[in-house]
Amino acid sequence: APFLIIFISFLASVITLLNRSNYKRTRDKKFWQVSITITLFSALFIVCNSPVLAHNLFQILIIYSNSNRMATIAAKNPFFYWYRFVISYVFCTVFNSTMNP
Repeated sequence: APFLIIFISFLASVITLLNRSNYKRTRDKKFWQVSITITLFSALFIVCNSPVLAHNLFQILIIYSNSNRMATIAAKNPFFYWYRFVISYVFCTVFNSTMNP
């Protein structure tokens, strides 16, 4: 759910920034700078948490699929089997925390 909320916020920010081109006043320039910062942090969150979303969706596919094809794909690939959790939950979350102030 947080991923979806941040993604919608990111899209709204990008659309707002692209539609506004007149930033002559100082207040408008500050708004532009703050909006760019928020958009960059949102984009970083989305990039860092996309593997978490993909991992969760893959787990849902494995659990609710009628065939065992998905489960065998995960079991046959040792890298995928052993490291998908570590990469998606540990590395990407720590990377996101490191990059965001």
